[in-house]
Amino acid sequence: MELLIASFGESPGIVTEAIDILLDKGINIEKVILITTKDSDIKEGAEFIKRHTHQYNTYQGRISVDVKTVEEFEDIITDNAIERFIKITKEIFSFHKKEDTYVCISGGRKNMSTLLALLAQIYKAKMLFHIIPPQEIEKKWEDLRPLQSYPDEINKFLHPDISQIKFVPLPLQPLISPWMQEKTADEFFNQSDYSAAAKIYRILREEISDPRRIEIKELLSWSYLNWDLFNFSKAKQKLEEVVKRIKQYNHFLIDKIEHLQNQCLILSTLNRNKEFTENIKDNQYFENIVLSLFSKAQRYTQSGIYDQAILCLYRILELISQNRLALKGMDTKKVKENIRNKYKEKFAKLKKEITGASSEIPEKIALLDSWILLAVMGDTLFGNKKELKKLYEKTNIRNKLWIIHGYSVGKKKEFSKLEEYVHKWLEKLIENFDKKLKIFDFLIFE
Repeated sequence: MELLIASFGESPGIVTEAIDILLDKGINIEKVILITTKDSDIKEGAEFIKRHTHQYNTYQGRISVDVKTVEEFEDIITDNAIERFIKITKEIFSFHKKEDTYVCISGGRKNMSTLLALLAQIYKAKMLFHIIPPQEIEKKWEDLRPLQSYPDEINKFLHPDISQIKFVPLPLQPLISPWMQEKTADEFFNQSDYSAAAKIYRILREEISDPRRIEIKELLSWSYLNWDLFNFSKAKQKLEEVVKRIKQYNHFLIDKIEHLQNQCLILSTLNRNKEFTENIKDNQYFENIVLSLFSKAQRYTQSGIYDQAILCLYRILELISQNRLALKGMDTKKVKENIRNKYKEKFAKLKKEITGASSEIPEKIALLDSWILLAVMGDTLFGNKKELKKLYEKTNIRNKLWIIHGYSVGKKKEFSKLEEYVHKWLEKLIENFDKKLKIFDFLIFE
């Protein structure tokens, strides 16, 4: 039997177009398995394709369609969703291991396509392919739903002339050795693409006889990913699991356990349920959050992502003023009226000297205004007019970025200038800054 497995998303026509192309190539598909999420529109579209395929005259009722749903999830992005998708897909491949299997990855979520393509390699599918219909033909189910009672109309979108559709066969390499899969995942990990690394580790650990090392690497990937996403609770949970497994297995990364335990302590400090203004005035929290951001900025530069690296440095400068204001009982989100009235004249004068234009103190203040306010309130750290002008000049790098207000792309030169400036500030504020920063270094797999 010849079987088509397809990830299924918002465009039902992808499936019928794939079937038509395979039939044209002399591949007589007898069964189709669609893998979907629990999204109601997508499930409805899949059920329609199931009925349509059975009724469509050209198929003569000889093609059956099954729909497999990752019931608990509308997208495949969380740990549990990925694990569930992999489990369902592996069961499909295993059950049909004697069939000639053709795999289409054109539909569904991006992660579904990526994981399905990888599993097609592992389970030795006969063909892996992608199709690209013209935009005017590719319709979502919400567009096709009103046409259900008009077969001639709906078939224009479900069964267009196949010459209009681009068929892209994808290379099926011989099964990659576990060693090569691990090295590929390690490369993703070392480039800070922890999500991609974790997905490969997850599949690999179920394929090898001794998965202990891979299990640790997968857990560490999830921990670092969540740390970078500021989900400190989950990062801490995963990292504590890493330390537990290292102690249990007493081999892999045993020489790194002290470093990882120190990182667990950092995450414990960052994982707080207090209000931000309470957290930021705590010196240990302040140090750890800015060190975390500085380390994250450096990781971004390793992948050439300078825009995001610059934003991390800018956020550090914001946190410096938020820390100083919080120690004075103030919140940058809501500066009290009595403070705004008391310092408005000094503020307006100093701001004009710095930027060329005066203004009142806003209730919600941004970076430059918060530094100027601290200066007029007598904070000696910010009292230097020359330093405030330098801040104004340096932070314009951020304001010119495409993703903020401007038309510039972040570059290494601009990042390096801002990094040097922020580094000098952190050396002033954090004792043994460079030594402490090393604790925030994420591991690299050799």
